[in-house]
Amino acid sequence: MLELYMDKQRNFSEFYGQYYDRTVSYIEKRLRNIQEAEDLAEDVFLYCFAHYEEYDPEKSSRLTWLYVIINSRLKNAYRDRKYYVDLESVAGVLSDTSVDMDMCLYLEQVGHAVRKILEKLPSRQRKVIELRYFEERSSEEAAEIMQTTPGNIRVMLNRALKKFGQEYEKQMEDMSNG
Repeated sequence: MLELYMDKQRNFSEFYGQYYDRTVSYIEKRLRNIQEAEDLAEDVFLYCFAHYEEYDPEKSSRLTWLYVIINSRLKNAYRDRKYYVDLESVAGVLSDTSVDMDMCLYLEQVGHAVRKILEKLPSRQRKVIELRYFEERSSEEAAEIMQTTPGNIRVMLNRALKKFGQEYEKQMEDMSNG
C-alpha cells in the first residue's frame, strides 16, 4: 500500500514539475494577475493530485486532462470574480483631454462586433480560433485538445477565418452605414 502511494507521489511530482510553470503562465494570460494565477494553479494541482488515479491514458493525454481541469477552474474563477473600479482613476481618464472618446467608442463597437461574430461561428470553428489565437496553441496542441489531426486543425482554422472575415466585413459596413 505504501509503495503504491510512493509511486503516485513520484509520478505526480514529475507531472507537477513538467506542467506547473506552463499552467501558471496559461492562467495568468487569462486572469492578468500573477497572484490569482498561482493560487488557481495550486488549486488545479491539488485537484489533480486528489484525482490522479482517475486519469485514463486511453481517453486523453495528461496535457489534455490538465487543460480540461484548468479551464473548468478558470470558468469558476471568472464566475466568482468580483470587479472593483477605482473611481479616482476613472475620473482621471475621463478628465484627460488627450483621450479621444470617439476612438474609445469605435474600439468598443469593434470589440462587440468581434464577440458577436465569434458567437455566430459553429462551436468547433470558434474553438479552433480560440485555441490558436487567444490561447496561442500550436496546431498540434489544438489537434490533441480537439481530438483530431493537425492538418484538420489547419483546414478548420482556414474555413473559420474565411467565415470570420466575411462576417467582419459585413459588420464593419453596417457600423459605417449606421
